[in-house]
Amino acid sequence: MAYAFRDNNGYRGFFSFSKRNYLELPLPEASGKGCFSSEGWLITLAEDKTMNLLHPLNRNRIMLPYLGQNYHQHSLVNLIKKAVLSSSPSWNSNYIIMIIVGFANRRMKNLAFARAGDNTWTMIAEKQPYIDVTYYQGRFYAITSSGVLVVCDVEGPNPTKTKLATSFVYQMNDRFYIVVGSSGQLLVAKQNSQVFEVFKVNVSSTEAVKVRSLVDNLHQGLSV
Repeated sequence: MAYAFRDNNGYRGFFSFSKRNYLELPLPEASGKGCFSSEGWLITLAEDKTMNLLHPLNRNRIMLPYLGQNYHQHSLVNLIKKAVLSSSPSWNSNYIIMIIVGFANRRMKNLAFARAGDNTWTMIAEKQPYIDVTYYQGRFYAITSSGVLVVCDVEGPNPTKTKLATSFVYQMNDRFYIVVGSSGQLLVAKQNSQVFEVFKVNVSSTEAVKVRSLVDNLHQGLSV
């Protein structure tokens, strides 16, 4: 089930890809808040910059670290670009959440993460124009607006961020997304006004091969 970004008097809309239908659920806890979805949970951001994980069915909530300590003087609007979980808190108590965060009027963004039970966000140094992030095989992968792909290993005591040798030819107005194929492949999609291309990334060799046929269904949807 995918979350549809709509707030209707305390109800939130969801679209089921398997059943191909749309439904609205009463979620007053999410009313008036920015929302993102990952692993069957919502990530909510309030005007006072408090954040929570919210399960849309049982309405369980998990408090996340306060974001205002880093951005207390700035507007909520577009403060978070993307939020993604490593696993569902319903099944794994050792989940990690990563966000792309930064000021709406600036290209440069931070990657920040929090482990279950953390009281603060850990910022990953060196701001970049990050536009998408996903979790794949134990690590987070992020991509910039110019097609630079980085991998973040944050599960150990010493988090690392590494730029991959993989490069994508960038042209004006290109947009990049990271998705995971249903067969377990890491894919990078490149879109502009004329073409839509998909590349399969080998994370071991860091090579990217252009996909000729989109026979593989996408497991994690594009973030638009």
